[in-house]
Amino acid sequence: MSQCMWSRSHQQHRDFASLAGMVNHIDGLIAYALGAEAEWARPVRERWQAALSAQGWTFD
Repeated sequence: MSQCMWSRSHQQHRDFASLAGMVNHIDGLIAYALGAEAEWARPVRERWQAALSAQGWTFD
């Protein structure tokens, strides 16, 4: 199963209206973690952004 298919499956399972909504939610969780526990959250954000980049997502 491709990662993109897995993402959509997870999106539907967790009842997100859209894949973008799920991505925004996870981005927000990581942003919160950066404020609370930056040392832990930095590598999480890097892995998250790498996973999104591999699927064609871009960052501003």
